[in-house]
Amino acid sequence: MNRNNKKAVILFSLIICATVEAQVGINTPTPDPSSILDIVSNTKGVLLPRMTSAERNAINAPVAGLLVFDTSMRKFSGYDGTQWTQNVFGTKWETTGNSGTDPNINFLGTTDNKDLSIITNNALAMTVKSSGQIRMEGLISLNVPRLTVDRPLQESSIPSIVASVDNGPDSAYPVNIITENLVGGSSGNLGRVFGNYAFALNGGNAVNGISQGGMSYVYSANTSVPNSLLFYAGGSPATEKDTSKEVMFLGSNKSIYIGYPSWLPMSTGSYPQSKVNVAGGDVYISNIGSGVIMTSPSGNCFRLTIDNTGAIASISVPCP
Repeated sequence: MNRNNKKAVILFSLIICATVEAQVGINTPTPDPSSILDIVSNTKGVLLPRMTSAERNAINAPVAGLLVFDTSMRKFSGYDGTQWTQNVFGTKWETTGNSGTDPNINFLGTTDNKDLSIITNNALAMTVKSSGQIRMEGLISLNVPRLTVDRPLQESSIPSIVASVDNGPDSAYPVNIITENLVGGSSGNLGRVFGNYAFALNGGNAVNGISQGGMSYVYSANTSVPNSLLFYAGGSPATEKDTSKEVMFLGSNKSIYIGYPSWLPMSTGSYPQSKVNVAGGDVYISNIGSGVIMTSPSGNCFRLTIDNTGAIASISVPCP
């Protein structure tokens, strides 16, 4: 029997087998009962039709379930009855982008009580906790800002970040943003600055931590004013104990200090306890009709001013 006759016999046998048994087995005498075609091999695979995207799209009236290998996209492509899709073996997120997604069905995340980790350069960069909390963690040797937010529109009043609260008249005090000192400030020479909000001249200065002014909450190491909210201008303080840029601070004793350094060790004394305290300068009132209003023991109010000779004058005024 020549080769062509052998092929004819094999083909005829396959047709008879497929007709009688309604299934075909290749390299197996017992195809699985659940299959129409059972191919067994541990050295070779099944090669589907290979074609370009244009050739695939030119297929006339493709039936749902038709499968080819798209050589233009280098992916398997299947017809779902409406369109050609690459999600032939189950929906997955592509690293080159996705289309036709439904935000009510498709998402990036977990369906069990597990965190979602974001890893870059084989190191943990961010974690979305199962509780919904987002933590930018890991990479503690990072020498650039942890988070940078670009402005939404040039020369507009639209903010870059919006934080919302939902509170009523009896709610806890709302906090939008809060910082923590991981070192701690229980000692006068550790962790003095608990947090800082600064203003930079440009983006280059901002990413390098160079500010023109700002405000910080600090530990003063002096029990007369243990903590304070200070304001500085004219550049960034060089160290935590650098007070040369400070303008004023609000003490935890509810007093205002202008010209006083926020860092005052106990060995140098204590802070005065007046509500407004000024050091190293004057208090200037330019309007002769203005002055200092004081309340007398009787409850009447008087404004202290000066006359043209410099003498102090007292004028009765309504209490503010």
